[in-house]
Amino acid sequence: MSNEGKKESMFTRLFYAGVGLGAIAVEKLEKSVSKLIKDNKVSLDDLKGYINKMVKDIAGKKDQLQKEMDDYIKDFIEKMKFAKKKDLDKLMKKLEELEQKLEEKKLPPEEEK
Repeated sequence: MSNEGKKESMFTRLFYAGVGLGAIAVEKLEKSVSKLIKDNKVSLDDLKGYINKMVKDIAGKKDQLQKEMDDYIKDFIEKMKFAKKKDLDKLMKKLEELEQKLEEKKLPPEEEK
């Protein structure tokens, strides 16, 4: 497997691990809530109020979470040594300049004698 394939595979695995952890957390939360309701330790109205508060808290932290995720992705990309678009653009420009210089230095074909 090439380095590119390994990097993509690792990123894919990390992504699916995150999705899996989220799914496990939701499943455990659902079980806990069901048990609390079944045992009459919390009313459905109390639970709705708690969930609404939690949703508001999460929404308030969205920007912070987004920044942390962006920082994590940037760090991941740097560690994996992926080329940045600006670096690729710079390389392409240099290549075009070199091709142009090469074309200018080509001698015209010699006429047959």
